[in-house]
Amino acid sequence: MPLTVRSSRKSMLRTSPPTTTTTSSMRLTRRSYNTNSPTNKSHRYWDYSKEGCSTATTITSTTTTTMLSLSPVFTSLHTNPSYVLTAILWLSSFGTSLERRTVIGKALSAPLATMALALIVANVGIIPFQSPINGMVNRFLVPLAVPLLLFDSDLNRVVRDTGTLLAAFGVGAIATMVGTIVAFPFIPLTSLGPDVGWRVACALAARHIGGAINFVAVAETLHISGNAVAAAIAADNIVVALYFAFLFSIAKPGEDNIISDTKTTTTTTTTTTTLEDELSPTTTGTIAELKVEQNKATSSITLSTLAISLSIASSLVTAGSLLTKSILPSGTSSLPLISTLTVLAATAFPKFFNSLSETGTALGVILVQLFFACSGAAGSIRMVFEQAPALFAFSALQIGVHFGTLLTIGRGIFRLPHRELYLASNANVGGPTTAAAMAQAKEWKRLVLPALLIGILGYATATPLALSLGPLLLRLPALLNTNYQLTVIDCEIPVRRRPSPSLERPSVVTFVNDIAHCCATHHLDVCIMDIIESLSGRCRVATPSNTVLHSECAYTFYNPFSNEHDGILVNMNTFIGTVPELAFHGSSSSSSMENDIFLRVVKTRVERQQLNESDNATTTTTTTQLPTKLAIGVEGGFSTEDDKYQVITKHSIVVLKNDSKQTILAEVPLDDDTKSQLPQAVVKSAESIIHHVGLAVQQDLTAWQDDEEIPVSKYYQNLPFIDNGVQISPDPKSWKCEKSGATENLWLNLSDGFIGGGRKNWDGSGGSNGALDHFVETGEKYPLVVKLGTITTEGSTVHADCYSYAKDEDGPVKIPNLAELLAKRGIQVTGLQKTEKSTAELEVELNATYAFDAITESGSKLVSVTGPGLQGLVNLGNSCYCNSVVQVLSAVPEIANRYGSPPNGNVKQHKLFHDITPSAAPNDLLVQTSKLVSALTSGAYAIPHEELEKEGTADPKYRVAPRMFKHLIGKDHVDFRTGQQQDAEQFLQYMLEQLDRAEAKYDRNMLPSSHVFSFQTEARMLCTADQKIKYKDNAPEVIWSLALPMEKAVVTPVLEEPEQKKQKQEEDGDENQVPTLTFQQCVDSWAEETLLDDYRWPHLNDSVHPGMTKTRFKSFPRYLWLQVRRYKIGPDWQPVKIEVNLDIPESIDLSDYKATGPQQGEDLVPDEPQGGVAGPSGSTAQPEISEMALCQLMDMGFGMNGCKRALLAVGGSDTEAAMNWIFEHNMDPDFDDPLPESGAAAPAPASGDGVDDAVASSLVESLGCFTFDQVRAALKETNGAADRAADWLFSHMDDLDGAIANLQATSGDEAGSGTSSPGPKIPLEDGDGKYTMIGMISHIGRNTGSGHYVAHIKKDGKWVIFNDEKVALSEHPPIQHAYLYCFQRTDTIGSPNPNY
Repeated sequence: MPLTVRSSRKSMLRTSPPTTTTTSSMRLTRRSYNTNSPTNKSHRYWDYSKEGCSTATTITSTTTTTMLSLSPVFTSLHTNPSYVLTAILWLSSFGTSLERRTVIGKALSAPLATMALALIVANVGIIPFQSPINGMVNRFLVPLAVPLLLFDSDLNRVVRDTGTLLAAFGVGAIATMVGTIVAFPFIPLTSLGPDVGWRVACALAARHIGGAINFVAVAETLHISGNAVAAAIAADNIVVALYFAFLFSIAKPGEDNIISDTKTTTTTTTTTTTLEDELSPTTTGTIAELKVEQNKATSSITLSTLAISLSIASSLVTAGSLLTKSILPSGTSSLPLISTLTVLAATAFPKFFNSLSETGTALGVILVQLFFACSGAAGSIRMVFEQAPALFAFSALQIGVHFGTLLTIGRGIFRLPHRELYLASNANVGGPTTAAAMAQAKEWKRLVLPALLIGILGYATATPLALSLGPLLLRLPALLNTNYQLTVIDCEIPVRRRPSPSLERPSVVTFVNDIAHCCATHHLDVCIMDIIESLSGRCRVATPSNTVLHSECAYTFYNPFSNEHDGILVNMNTFIGTVPELAFHGSSSSSSMENDIFLRVVKTRVERQQLNESDNATTTTTTTQLPTKLAIGVEGGFSTEDDKYQVITKHSIVVLKNDSKQTILAEVPLDDDTKSQLPQAVVKSAESIIHHVGLAVQQDLTAWQDDEEIPVSKYYQNLPFIDNGVQISPDPKSWKCEKSGATENLWLNLSDGFIGGGRKNWDGSGGSNGALDHFVETGEKYPLVVKLGTITTEGSTVHADCYSYAKDEDGPVKIPNLAELLAKRGIQVTGLQKTEKSTAELEVELNATYAFDAITESGSKLVSVTGPGLQGLVNLGNSCYCNSVVQVLSAVPEIANRYGSPPNGNVKQHKLFHDITPSAAPNDLLVQTSKLVSALTSGAYAIPHEELEKEGTADPKYRVAPRMFKHLIGKDHVDFRTGQQQDAEQFLQYMLEQLDRAEAKYDRNMLPSSHVFSFQTEARMLCTADQKIKYKDNAPEVIWSLALPMEKAVVTPVLEEPEQKKQKQEEDGDENQVPTLTFQQCVDSWAEETLLDDYRWPHLNDSVHPGMTKTRFKSFPRYLWLQVRRYKIGPDWQPVKIEVNLDIPESIDLSDYKATGPQQGEDLVPDEPQGGVAGPSGSTAQPEISEMALCQLMDMGFGMNGCKRALLAVGGSDTEAAMNWIFEHNMDPDFDDPLPESGAAAPAPASGDGVDDAVASSLVESLGCFTFDQVRAALKETNGAADRAADWLFSHMDDLDGAIANLQATSGDEAGSGTSSPGPKIPLEDGDGKYTMIGMISHIGRNTGSGHYVAHIKKDGKWVIFNDEKVALSEHPPIQHAYLYCFQRTDTIGSPNPNY
């Protein structure tokens, strides 16, 4: 429920006084906020969100009210609920006291006095216009006041003791309803705002049938604003006072001619006597009608009755609320049912409730007064005075018709006496006590009690009678042939427009049937605004730190462009967008809300057309200009979608029902007209969502501009100058790089006059790097350079392309004294002309002409394809490595079966979506993987064939941007969470690891996705010391990595190469050939026997001896990933690409490389149990510790236990090695712990969980910042791969201990099987070694961390290129140049693993 009062509707938006923006999280002051325009001035108001934060919205009006601002002491207290509650209580008390103690108060009445006081103090800034206290009063206290004031509503007593006065009262109630129906068309109260007038008319009808409590109940039920309530009370009190004076003047006193059949019993006489004591004959105020008299001698109000009254009232409120929710539509007020239940209870148990009536009345008066105080505080004095005249006229006409109808029917038809008709009218308009007071004053003593009783009957019946007028008043304009729109939720009342002369007017019978239909379905008052209002408390205001998903569905790639009508729905509480079918996904009706509120976002892209006028005709053309500036979306820069298309966005507020069909209960367009009618909380929330950057922008930079403001170098003033006599020739032909001799892209060092080539570009092109190399070689002392050929003058200003190599600048700079520095080298800048392109211009040219698909198919006209399995992916900026890997993986049948959808299938339904709510979907890896793979396999977003050849970017409805997947899978990785280019092979490994972990968490019996790629190799090691052989099973792997034996390469001419490589070769001149290797040569190099240096052999007491090793496949996986290591580390420790062509066939046979295991006649190394070599008694063998070495170490100050551990780790006697071990491990927590009696202190070379402890120790030494246990856990998680273990450790450094704890919690260590290394937990697939190529990933660039990746996949025997969004048939697949290859075992083709 909202924390704001119900007045946050249309009228509140229009009438709330303007405010002044403050820095506080809650509203502090309200003042006028004027724009410079005298005719269009804006008011700014603040509202409290559910969390207590405030947001501002500008409301436009035609006038401005200037409010008095008091001391900041008051405004600083506006956010203090205790202060506001105290003020509201004092205001209600003052109002009651004014009525009882002053003449003015009696004339005004307590409610009006209270509202007037609150109106004044709020408008001068003493109390806030809105506060959480207002919401508390409306939500909790007003419903509690209704039953408290109805405790004496015994209907049996009313019928028994009122006689014919009951009939007169009934006629009066009907007369009031007739008066309302007659007055509303004449005075529709349009000044209160659209959809407000009929509500106020109903509330006044309730007031004139029962009394003030019914006005409160109807006002709360229909959510009438504070301004309207204040104005209605003020105007109606004047009319009522005049009407009472009129009634008193025409009524004759005395008991004669009373023909009422009133039953005069002892009880009546007694009660009358009591009333004489209770009531003052002059009582006419509205608080008096609630039967509370401070002068009563005795009172039945006790602590017990107070407690019981509150408990009973609270129980009735709870019962009424639950009953309303169960049988009436959501949004229906519970007050009518609360009133009904109270009347029924008071009738069933009259004695009990009569004993509590005085207490209940007293409590009810207090609570109702609080309502009037809050209503007054929420109002505007100006608006009250503006609205009061219309309300005065309406109330006067309503009561006038009431009186005329009452006399016509009561006297003319039923022949009721005037006295009873006058009393009945008084009871209708004023309430029970005013009627009883009138009877007492006119000496109609036998009518005092009946007058009081029929007034109580008014309390019980006025609220439902007035609410029943709602549909009638809404329908009335249509009946009277006026254009008026009516929409009632689930209660379709046809609205008939003005008929043509030939058409028959709607009959009264039709109208009655419409109203009867509405009444029968219990939807009397539940209109669109009501149901939206009821859910306004769910609406939150999105802050910049919130994640707002308004650009696509959390489960699918449907976006606001996808459907012209549906778009996506953004939950206004969670800010997560979905398609309508998935809005309540993963939550049952019993555990979630029955209805919820959403913001619908629908976008349409319209092509912009530029009209060029000529002398004779107007033609429509599209102008294309070449970019001149390194920028996107700016003048002179690269064109964007905004330059070609215009996006039309529509928003609407939608309320959905949580049922199987996601029924739309209400939908209101969100525009300037409806914003003034919608609740403030809803408008605030919607605008915060609309204006939020959203998840897409938070993860993806959509617009950039380079060099918008080039800084001034901080080195120009004290730049060193070497006076070496170097003078620069004015002839450009004489300029050349002093290192390479290059004559283009030359930079002059402003300190020593050295001329060097510029930097190389990211693709290898560009300069010779001479200028940068010279800066490094001279000790980085001379950082400033200027590009020769770019120097020019404009007046007295010198323009040139200047650069700073300093590490703290490293970019383009401005040099104010450039002319002076150039003059020292003989360059006079006056008259120089620009002859070279600047760096920015070169970058623009490079980006504008670079074609990513040139890596493989330069010059080819590719045929685009579309359909299931042929979906492109948007490049998010250096995300091609992710796109390429996902494309090839989705082509694997097992992955497609698990995560994808069948061709032309429904992507909105997936087994992995089960029980995942929209809030959880963005952070669920299985859901996001399913979302992405389903998009690729289903064809749901495939571009229609007729739009394939269109120029420019595809329509957004067909674009699939894997933004959420990339963000989620990479958020915990130090590299993949960045926007930089990464290694596709590393991402493939990491992605499979993350999927395996998520799958195990989802279902421990689920076969891991990596299983179809997993294989194991066997190492055969020969000990040169004793010629014994050891077989070792290596940890399972998912990628087979092949090195390139360049010593075997043969140089052959290249027939066809990438455009970028050709460019580089043309620049270099002599590099027109590249070497070629065969795949067989690479496999043979991998399989050949290699030397194993310094291996510790456990069977020789851990002595170190060289050995020979060779590797074979122990199992052949279903799918084999092959990585060709085309990159190496250069002398400068930077990655260098190996230029080589790999002659690899599309079908390979690895059967000859299958491991055979131990052979007959081989002398095998003895098997050792877990922990080391078995000793004589079955214990683990330990090297003997040298006493001399132990003493030497202890003499250095180390403890005995630590020294023993060090010696045991290095063989027992090597003091120097033990010292090094101590320096590395002296900070270990167990360094000085006692050693196990029969266990080795150092870790065993191989443990039973598949982790090679020798690798672990080596990794600890090389990394230097991780403990042995941490490294061991990482090796276990990555199946023993050292490089992946290091990557895992660095990617979890933020919470390494927590990550290791999670690993230990999800999987325990498994004991070994007696061999040196255990087998995998799940048996790996195996088969023959024949494979067929099904996909590959190619790369262009200097290293795997830059450049571009492209995927090729074989579809139905044809190669298809997947170049991000471009999908086409490949004419020349780059088989010789690929970086990663994917093969499928031949015997599995056509028979995918059924476990997926």
